[in-house]
Amino acid sequence: MPSISNVRDIGGWPLPSGNVVSQGHIYRGSEMHPRLTITEAGRRILEDDLRIKTDLDLRAADETTGPVLDPGKVRWVSAPVLPYAHIAEAGQPEQYRQVFVVLADPENHPVFIHCFGGADRAGTVAFMLGALLGKKVEHLARDYELTSFSIWGIRSRYSDEFQSLLTALRAHAPDGTVHQQVEAYLLDAGVTAAELSSLRDTLIA
Repeated sequence: MPSISNVRDIGGWPLPSGNVVSQGHIYRGSEMHPRLTITEAGRRILEDDLRIKTDLDLRAADETTGPVLDPGKVRWVSAPVLPYAHIAEAGQPEQYRQVFVVLADPENHPVFIHCFGGADRAGTVAFMLGALLGKKVEHLARDYELTSFSIWGIRSRYSDEFQSLLTALRAHAPDGTVHQQVEAYLLDAGVTAAELSSLRDTLIA
């Protein structure tokens, strides 16, 4: 993707059920402005080739100047979140609820999720989404680590940050799998069972 980085489709991963995570629905990547600036070629890829309908911006208000893509084609949604252990802080469950409510509505797809580098905040959302869909634990960790191939430095499943995310999730279903812990976190945050079901129906092929 010209001038922006760490862009990839969250789909294509195999699931233990024999299904796969659907492609063409949700993409993740870096910001498009102001510290990185998308080129016209990059804009055409997002707007015309991928036909992005929703720009889901995870950055704080002081990091963004607002919509970058054509508002006639793409709806900008500001949903600031914090990554890793911060998901347990006051106010964060509600922010994550807003993110997953947007993702649960297929009318919003395709969605482009981004923070600054598409690494930590977007990485946390992608991890939780993948766990909700049933990705293998190994694939969840590997997907997180793929950011290491971009310009944002190494990301490791053994890092304190990644481990702190697992610890924060564990509090919601101490004896459950990470898949059950993510689901419990989102339900506790106010995402409905119907919205979780819609996510799975839309994103599992």
